[in-house]
Amino acid sequence: MIGSIGEVVFEVDSEHSILTFDELNESHSASYAEHALLNGKGLLEFTGIKASSMSLNIHLNMELGVNPDEQIRRLLEILEEHEAVNFILAGIPKGNGRWIIESLDVRHKLIDNRGYTRSADVSLKLKEYLDEA
Repeated sequence: MIGSIGEVVFEVDSEHSILTFDELNESHSASYAEHALLNGKGLLEFTGIKASSMSLNIHLNMELGVNPDEQIRRLLEILEEHEAVNFILAGIPKGNGRWIIESLDVRHKLIDNRGYTRSADVSLKLKEYLDEA
């Protein structure tokens, strides 16, 4: 297993399926307040760390043993239920381990003659979910 977002498992299993992603981008930042000084440069004061964010592209292909419509449904369910889920990579939770799907964009690349998606690319934007302090 490569990793997972909630119940969506990324893996390369030659006997069953291949579900992977690429272009994993992480963003981490801090917050500062600026205090103006008369006739001088302002002073910065550290006020905290902002919630991290990530983006990634998921490739769904029925030829690789993955049901694109089912995986899209699972991801939409996480987004619509505003569920904070674990994001695991190489067996290690990313950040504090809980993330929400901030946005989900689907590009249906191939649809069969019955209306089922055969191949799709999904772009996800995740935001670190921080429990109240």
